[in-house]
This record gives sequence, structure tokens and C-alpha cells, in this order.
Amino acid sequence: MGGDTAEARGTAIMRALVVYESIFDNTAAIAEHVATGLARWMDVDLAKVSDAPTCIGDHVGLLVVGGPTHPSGPNRRTPRKAAVPAPRGPGSADHHGLHEWLNSIHKGLGLVHAAAFDTRTENPNTPASAARTVEEILRSNGFHLTEPTHTFHLEHPAGPLQPAEAQRAQHWAEHLAAKLATHSRPPR
Repeated sequence: MGGDTAEARGTAIMRALVVYESIFDNTAAIAEHVATGLARWMDVDLAKVSDAPTCIGDHVGLLVVGGPTHPSGPNRRTPRKAAVPAPRGPGSADHHGLHEWLNSIHKGLGLVHAAAFDTRTENPNTPASAARTVEEILRSNGFHLTEPTHTFHLEHPAGPLQPAEAQRAQHWAEHLAAKLATHSRPPR
């Protein structure tokens, strides 16, 4: 993230990495607002899952991962393929999704905090939460979950986001970053 970074202000406690999968750009929009909220407290890298590193090194103190919850279940290849619109050109279909990435990542030896979010409609028939699946995999890979999963709601399965969800995402990220920064400060 450019501009007035935490490091430029001399307050960098840790570096954050926000990784997302987005089919209709709704989760991408939430991820951008999460990154903006985190950037008030720390330096942030934002990566689409297909471009995300699989080695989460010790330079990353916070990993935030988000994806859409598909009506037929959490992020797996079959539901994603059913939800993805027809490709718009060569190379536009992204078949390396969040589930595959999560199962390929590993972290360094240091403590890495993590948080998960998803986007979905408020449909009670949606059987699962992508964020809960992400949380389980992160925990099993040794990441320290610092916040309960968070859901941002869509008007319809393809979007748009419900009003105020983008602002809610930024506030959630600011809260998460402030909480980590407060707990990470050295004693005076």
C-alpha cells in the first residue's frame, strides 16, 4: 500500500499480508478495504490468491485471508467452477483457488497472527462459511487466530455488497490492527 505507511510514520509493529479469492470482485473490494484499515497501523501487502506466496515468512506478523462462500458450499474447485462466469479472454479463468492455496502454504518458525473473512448473502440455506474453513486450515498449519471469523454480506450471490459493508471491513481491520499493535508494544 502506498502513501502514508506505518513504517514511514515510525510506528511499524509488524507487516500484514491480505490474501483473497474473488469471483465477482466483491471479495476483492472487501480485501482492499481491509488492507486500507490495516495500513493505518502496519505495512500491508495485498495479493490475489493466484499471486500469493506459499511461504509465509517471519517478516509477516499478520495474515488475513478472505474468500466468497458459494451457495453450494465453501471454496472448493467444483462450487467455484459453477460460480465463475465464462472466461473473458486467454488466461482469465483462475483455477488456483483459496482452498488449494491454503493447503500449499507453510509458515516460518515465528508467531504469525491470522484472521479470516468471507463474503456471502444472508441466505439461511447457505450450508457453510468459507471463513470458518479458512480458519480451520490456518489453525492446523500453526497460525494463531486472533479474531473470530467475519462475514461481509452481499445483496445477491453475484453482488453487489450490501450498503456500508466496505466501511465495516475497514473498521474491522482497524480494530484488528490496533489490537495487535497494542499487544505487541514493548514495555516502557
